[in-house]
Amino acid sequence: MAQQNADQIADWCGQNEERWVPYRTRLDAMMAVFGPAWIVTARNPAS
Repeated sequence: MAQQNADQIADWCGQNEERWVPYRTRLDAMMAVFGPAWIVTARNPAS
């Protein structure tokens, strides 16, 4: 498990971070519309 964490950290501190950061605001806005639905589903997974 620790190695998987280290691999993820290394991955996100490299090229993936450089690709993601410029689009963060845009991605956050796109995903915001799903936030309330995700919360409802998480609270009521059977529905």
